[in-house]
Order: sequence, then C-alpha cells, then structure tokens
Amino acid sequence: MNGQPQVSVSFTNLNYGTITGLKLRARAFNSFAEPIQFGGGRESFQILLQDLNVPPQTPYVGRPINLPHPDIRKLVLGEEAVSLSDGQILPYQGPFLQEAAVPVLDPVNPADLELLNYLRIQHPKAHNLPLDLGDDWLCSCSQLNPKAMDQCMACGSTRDRQMFHYSEPQLTQGLEKMRQDQVRKANEQAEAERLASAKAKKRNLLIAATVVAFLMGAYFFNHFQEMKGRQTFTTVEEMKTYLEGFWSYKTEYGSVVSIEITSDDKAKWSLGVGLPIDYNVTYKPKQGEVKRGATELVLKDNRLIEGKNEYTRGKLASYELTSPTSKDSAYESAYTALSIYGFVTHNTVFTQYQGTIKNNGSKTYSFVEVKASFQSLTGDVLDTDWTYAVGSEGLAPGETKTFTMSVPLNKRIDKASVSILDYN
Repeated sequence: MNGQPQVSVSFTNLNYGTITGLKLRARAFNSFAEPIQFGGGRESFQILLQDLNVPPQTPYVGRPINLPHPDIRKLVLGEEAVSLSDGQILPYQGPFLQEAAVPVLDPVNPADLELLNYLRIQHPKAHNLPLDLGDDWLCSCSQLNPKAMDQCMACGSTRDRQMFHYSEPQLTQGLEKMRQDQVRKANEQAEAERLASAKAKKRNLLIAATVVAFLMGAYFFNHFQEMKGRQTFTTVEEMKTYLEGFWSYKTEYGSVVSIEITSDDKAKWSLGVGLPIDYNVTYKPKQGEVKRGATELVLKDNRLIEGKNEYTRGKLASYELTSPTSKDSAYESAYTALSIYGFVTHNTVFTQYQGTIKNNGSKTYSFVEVKASFQSLTGDVLDTDWTYAVGSEGLAPGETKTFTMSVPLNKRIDKASVSILDYN
C-alpha cells in the first residue's frame, strides 16, 4: 500500500485451547533471495498477532500487516509463542517430528469394537490406545504430543488421565464393568419389553372382552327385538298344522298375492290371475320362520311377513288396477284401460320380470311398449329393460297376455316397477 509491502498471516488452530495471541519471528528477502537486514544488523523482526479468538480446529485469516522495509518480497516465519484464553503462554520448542506406529482399532473386528466402545466412554474421540513414547506421548485421539505437554494439543485430554484409564488393571476392570452394564441394560430392556407386552396384551384382552360383551349384548338385544311378537312352536308338526291353508295380501296396484301351504311341505304361490308356482317349504318352529324356496317368511302377530309384504290368513278377491304410470282421465286410453302385474324371478343367467297385461277397456290396443325398472328391496333402481308387451296382433277388451323382460343376473333385485311408454 503506497509502495509499502504488506503480509496477511493465516493459520489453523490445532491446539486444544482457544488462541488469543501469536508471536512470530520473520526473516525477510528481496526478489533475488538476498536477506534484508534491519537496524543493528538484525536479519529478522517480530510479528505480533493479538486480541485473537480462534477456537480449536478452526482456521484464521488475518488482516494485512505493514512490513518494515520496502524491498521485502518474501518472508520465512517461525513460531515463538502462543497465548491461550486460559492464560497459558506456550513457548515454541522447535520442530516436533516423531514417527510412531499408531495402533488404530478396527470397528469391524469384534474385539477391537468392544475395546473402542469402552475407550469412547472415557473419550468420545478415541481411535486407539494411548502410548507413552518416552520423549513424546500419543493421545487416544491419534494426536502425537511432546512429553512437556500435559494436555493433548488436539483434544485437551490429559496424559495422566489417559494413561491411568487405559492401562492394566483399570482397562480389564473397565471392560468387565462395561460388559456387566450391557447385560444389565439388555435385561432391563427385555423386562421393560415384557412388561409392555403384558400390559398391551392385558389391555387388548380387556378391549376384546368389552367388544365381545358389547356384541353379545347387541346380539341378544337385536335377537330379542327380532323375536319380539313372533309366534314360535315346539315342533314342526305343530307349526305345519297352524300354517296350513291360504295366506294372501294386496299389492299397491290392487293385485292379490297368495300362498297356499299344504301338509306335504309344499306351497303354491300365485300373483293375481297368473298360474301358481310350486315351492318346497321348510320350517323353523322355534324361530317362528318358514321358507318358501329360498324366500324367508316370519310368523308374527298372526301374519306371515315377507320383507315389507304381510300375508294374512285367508284368500282375498283378485282384481287389478292400472300400471304405476296410469292417470285418471275422462277418456279411455292404454294408460287407463291396461293393467300390468307380475313378479321377479332369477335363474342361473338372468333376472327376469314375468308380467301379465290385461285390457280392462273397450278398445283394442297394439304395439304396447313397456319399461321395467328393476329395484332392490329398498327401492333403489339397479337395472332397466323394455319390450313390446303387445305386438301387431293387438289386445282386445277382456284379453290378457304374458310377457318377459330380462337383465343380467342380479340377486339384489327384489321387485320391478313397470310403466307404459307408448302404444297404438
């Protein structure tokens, strides 16, 4: 700067303490490597770095320092002393060179790993056993220190502490204590896991018992509600005698559905004026249940209940009303003159609506197009189909005709709602 040469001093603190000052001795040379002398014929001068704060293993980059001679182009620096934050002044004792075989422990080797684990209880940075080399000593962190240094220059661990802990018989005793501690901790861990497992098992058993009790309570409550009002019997014969005969109900369209139960374990089921269908009958007297084929009926309050339908004893008169799409009108049309009734069946391939259409009017109707909405027990539409219930042949007054609509097999379908789409 302004023709005056400068130097920046940088270093890394390899000591165990924080450096607060550094005293250096500098020899200076010009561009021709000729030494430069100073007042009194001196060939060196002193550089002081003060008010520092450089922690261990930390680099330091100094600010430019003005040099005392304009011809200086090269410096050779030597350390004279180091000042530490704890007040120690460490004088430079010359170059510290020593060759030593460092017995580094291999963590892959089980024996070395056990010893290394023990060393790191005392010294987390340990890599090897400490060694006394006479004029020098090797720290367990692998730092070589001069004999005059009581503390390791790299980690700050004291020599006496390391030599005591890592020598016989302390080393043998320490390893044995570590093994005992490991066994004790393993046993404590196993016992803690056993207690936790037993506690969890007990909790799960309690939860399971509570759930079982709740389910049993719910089952008996539901069973009680389900059986409430049911008529039960002691024997099958007693139930058969009671049920024998006709049972019937009227649909929302006015058609009569009837079932005739006979003494030969048979039942004839019929819808309106359609032909009856034969079914086998099975009885569950103690449950108050009877099955018509695969359809279950419950006997309750002198009624046979099949889903939402309730049969009462006796045979009702059969008559038909118009289809659901019929509307009251002052003049005759297919919507007022034609009535449709039928039932849903299932085979191995299709679900079918077996329908009957009757002309209650005074005109002949042809090309009567009908649509079926196949529904679940709760009324959800699951599929649809359409067909001509009557073709070009026509349906004269008083005549009836059967027809069928099919959809792919779906055993959720329980019923169908049929409406007239078009006619001539």
